[in-house]
Amino acid sequence: MNLGRLKQLLNRVSLPHGSSVDADTKALHDALIAERQLRLSLEKELAEKEVEFDGRLKERTRELTEVNTQLSEQIALRKKISDALVKSQTRLTQAMSATRLGLIDWDVLHGQFYQSEFIDVFGPKEQSSEETIKTLKRVIHPVDYVQVRNTLNACLEGRLLDYIIQYRVLQENESWLWIEECGKVVDFDNKGQALRLLGTRRNIQSEVLRDEQVKLAKSVVDHTSEGVFVLDPQYRFLSVNPALAKIMGYEAAFLTGKRIQEISDTPKREQLYQEIFQQVKAKDQWQGELLEKRYQGDYYPQWTQINAIHDEQGAIKYYAGMVSDLSFRKAADKKLDYLLNYDDLTKLANRVQFKDQLHRALVRFKDKGMPFALVMLDIDRFKQFNDSFGHEASDQLLCDIAARLSQNIQKVDILARVGGNEFACVVGCSRTFDVQKFAQRLFETVTQNHYEVAGQGVALSCSVGVALVPEHAQDIEILMQFAALAVQKAKFQGGDQIQVFDESLKSFSREKLELEHELINALENGDLEVFYQPKMDVLTETIHSVESLVRWNHPVKGLVTPVDFVNIAEESALITDLGLFVLKQACEQTQRWRSSGLGKISVAVNLSTRQLRDVELKSMIQLIMDESGISPECLELELTESMIMEDSQSAIRCLQDLKSLGLKISVDDFGTGYSSLSYLKDFPVDTLKIDKSFVDGLETSQSQLAIVRAIIVLGHSLKLKVVAEGVENNSQLELLSDNACDMVQGYLISKPLRAQEMQELLERQKKRTSAT
Repeated sequence: MNLGRLKQLLNRVSLPHGSSVDADTKALHDALIAERQLRLSLEKELAEKEVEFDGRLKERTRELTEVNTQLSEQIALRKKISDALVKSQTRLTQAMSATRLGLIDWDVLHGQFYQSEFIDVFGPKEQSSEETIKTLKRVIHPVDYVQVRNTLNACLEGRLLDYIIQYRVLQENESWLWIEECGKVVDFDNKGQALRLLGTRRNIQSEVLRDEQVKLAKSVVDHTSEGVFVLDPQYRFLSVNPALAKIMGYEAAFLTGKRIQEISDTPKREQLYQEIFQQVKAKDQWQGELLEKRYQGDYYPQWTQINAIHDEQGAIKYYAGMVSDLSFRKAADKKLDYLLNYDDLTKLANRVQFKDQLHRALVRFKDKGMPFALVMLDIDRFKQFNDSFGHEASDQLLCDIAARLSQNIQKVDILARVGGNEFACVVGCSRTFDVQKFAQRLFETVTQNHYEVAGQGVALSCSVGVALVPEHAQDIEILMQFAALAVQKAKFQGGDQIQVFDESLKSFSREKLELEHELINALENGDLEVFYQPKMDVLTETIHSVESLVRWNHPVKGLVTPVDFVNIAEESALITDLGLFVLKQACEQTQRWRSSGLGKISVAVNLSTRQLRDVELKSMIQLIMDESGISPECLELELTESMIMEDSQSAIRCLQDLKSLGLKISVDDFGTGYSSLSYLKDFPVDTLKIDKSFVDGLETSQSQLAIVRAIIVLGHSLKLKVVAEGVENNSQLELLSDNACDMVQGYLISKPLRAQEMQELLERQKKRTSAT
C-alpha cells in the first residue's frame, strides 16, 4: 500500500469510542500514525536541508560573483596599465626623438649593450661589451677618451653611481661633434659592482659653440679698455665689466644693484639722466660727453653711450652702455698736437708750426706794419758727418745745435727745425735792428765753439740765408723760397757763410742748371758709381741681400753723396736716367756675384717719386732684368713710406703692376708716415724697413723698444719680412734678435762698399761658411 492510499484510509477510518478492534487493525493504525510522523519528520528535515542548501548556494553564488567581479576589475586594471605602459613607452620614444636623445642600456652581467638610434658613429643598436669599448675608443677624441674610460671604470667598480661627461666623437666628414652622456648604475651585485647601467646621449655641438661665443664675447667685454654696463628698466646696474669699475673707481660688486644716478657725480645728475633716458626711450640711443668724478678721485671727461634693448613685445628690457675715459685720449691728442707742431728730437717748433707762426708774423706786418726777417740755417756736409759718426751722434749734435740757437734768440722770436739739418728763425725788425748782425750771431753760435762727439772735438760750418719782409717778399712761400735760394747760394759757394737774398739770386737757377749739366756729363762719362750696403740675416748671421746706393765721383768735389745731387735730378728728367743707371748696374753686378757662386744674393734698388709715376717704368725694369739675366725674386724695389702715401691709391695700382713681374717691394723708413697702419694692409709689399729714428736709442728707451716690437709684430702678422736700419751697436742687434727681426743693416754690419769691396766680403763669407 502506497503512502497516498494510507493517507486516504487514515482520513476515512473513525473508530467508535470504546469499540474494540482486532490486533491487525490496531497495528495498521499504529503503523499509519508512525508513517505519518516519519513523513512529517522527513518533510521537516528536507525543508531544513533545502533552506540550508539554498543559503549555501546563494553564499557560493555571491562569492563567485565577487570573485568574478574582482577578476573583471583586475583584467580591466591590467588592460589600463598595459595601455598606459604603451602610451608611456610611445611618449618616451617620441620625447627622446623630439629632444634628440639616444638611450643606452648596458647589461654588464651578460655583456650586452643596447643603444637607440642616435648617430651612426656609435655603431649598431645591439653590441657586445667588447664591441662597445672598441667603438668608443675608435670614435672618441683621444684627449676625451681618457676621461670617458676612467668614468666608466669607476661606475663598473661601484665607485661612482652616476655621471655626466662631455666628449667629442669623430664624424664621417672628419669633423668633431660634441656629445653629452648621462648615466646611472641601476643594479649591483653583492660586491657593489655594477650589473646594469642606463643612460642617455645628446648632441651639444650648438651649445658648445654658443658657450664658446658667449665666453669669447665675455672675454672681449672683460678685456676691453672701454667700460661696458647693462641696466634694468629702473636704471640699476645688472652687469659691469672690470674696465668700468676701474674707470669709476668702484668695485664691480658695489655697483651691481645701484642706480646709475646714485654713483654719478656729474653736475645736475638727476635732471641730466632724466633727459638722457627720455632720449633713449624716444630714439633708442644717446651719446655724449659727461664730466664725472671717480670715487675718491678727481673729475674727468667721460664719453658715454647708452642704447635701449627691447623684448619681443617691444618694451625696453635693458639698457646697454659704453663708457670711455677721455682724459687719456685728450692727453694723447695734446701729445699728438705737440708732435704735429714740434720736433720730437730738438723740442723746437717743426715745419708745420713754423709756417703757421710765419703766417701770423705776416698778418702782424699787414695789420700793424711790423717788418721781420726770415733766417734759414743749414749745417754744411752734415751727411758726411752722419756717415762718419753714425745717426746717434748726429742726433745728439742736432740737439746741441738747437740748444745753442735757443739760448741766443729772444722769447718773442720764432725758432724751428724745418728739415733734417735745417733750422729757421723769424725775428722782428725794428728800426735799430741789424739783421746782418743777428744772422752773424746765429752763425757764430753754431760754428765758433767745438762740439764733443764720441770723445772728439768736432768743428762745424753752416750756410745761412736771409730774406726780409717787406723788402724781398710779402708772401710766405716766396719768402721761404728766397731764403732757401740764399742758403743754396751759400752752399754752392762752399758753405760756411751768410747770404742775404738779392735779385741776383733769382738767376741762381742757372747755376743749378750747370750742376744738372755736370750730372748729365757724369752719367755719360761714367763718373757715377754704385755702392752696396749689406743687410745681414739675423738668424743665420749671413749676408744674402744688399742695398744699392749711388755716389758721384766729381772731378772737383770728390766723392759726392746723393743728398747733394738727387734733388736736382728729381726736379728734372735726370732722375729717370739716374735710377735706370743704378738699377742696371745693381742687377748686372748681383747676377755676376750669383754666377760666381757667392750665394743667392738679392739687391734692393731705391725708386724715386718721379720714377714711380713713369708709365714706362715696368717695361724698363723688365728689359733690364732680361738683359742682366737676374731672376725677378732677386730684385727688390724700395720706396719710402711718405712717397707712396702721397697718392696711396695710385701707388697701390702701380705697385701691383710692378709685382706682376715677380719682384719684391720694400717700404723704407717705415713708421714715419701719418697713415701707414691704415693703408699698409692694401699695399702689395714684401718687406718693412724700420726707420733709423726708431732704432736709435733702442737699448735705453722702453718706448723706442715698444715701437720697434710693435712694427715687427705687425709686419709678421701681415707675413712681411722686417729689416731694421741704422744698427750701430751690439745691444741694438741683441734686442732686435730677441724680438725676431729678420734682417739688419747699419754701420755695425758694414758701411756702404764699392762693388769690389762687397765682393771680397762675400768671398770671405763663403770661405767661412764652407769651413764650418
